[in-house]
Amino acid sequence: MKTIAVVGTHCTGKTTLCYKLCASLRMHGKNAILVNESARMCPFPINEGQTAGTTEWIALQQRLNVLNAQAAGYEFIICDRSPMDSCLYHMARFGSTQDCYTIDLLKRYMRGVMYSYDKIILLSRGKTDIVADGRRSEENDIRDAVDKIFLEYFFWHFKDDFIHYRAEDLFKKRVDIDPETLRITCK
Repeated sequence: MKTIAVVGTHCTGKTTLCYKLCASLRMHGKNAILVNESARMCPFPINEGQTAGTTEWIALQQRLNVLNAQAAGYEFIICDRSPMDSCLYHMARFGSTQDCYTIDLLKRYMRGVMYSYDKIILLSRGKTDIVADGRRSEENDIRDAVDKIFLEYFFWHFKDDFIHYRAEDLFKKRVDIDPETLRITCK
C-alpha cells in the first residue's frame, strides 16, 4: 500500500491533481482511492475564524480518513491534504509562539505521521487566482503566509522527501504517475 499526500495553500489545484493521480493509477490497473480534504466538513470556523478546536478537528479527521482507507485495503491512497495542513494553517494564523499544549502535541504527532507517506507533493500558489466559493479565504495575505509556511516547513523537515510544483506547472496538463516508482510526468 502506498500513500501520497498533496499539500499546500488553498486554490493551488490540489484537488484537481489528486483526481488526475487517481485516474492515472486506475488506468494502470491499480486500486486507488482519493481521500478528500476534511476542512469543508469542519463544524468549527475555518480560515480567519480558525481556533485551536478547528486545527485539532481537521487534523484528526484527515488522519482518521487515511486510516479508514488503509484499513479498506486500497493499493494507493491519494490524499487531498495531509493531517499536518491544519497545523500549518494554525501557525500562519497564530504564529508558532501562540500554540497551546494540545496544538504543540498535535503538531509533533502529525509530523511523525507525515513520515509514513510514500510521497508528499507540495503545490505552491504561483500565479493562480483565488476561486470564491464562500468557504475558503479570499485574502491574498493569508494565502501568501500559508504558502510561505508550507515551503519552509516541508523544506526543513522533509527536504529530500517531497516534490514541489507551482500550480501553473500542472494546470491544464495530463499527469501520469508510475505506480512502481511514484515518478510523476506532466504532458
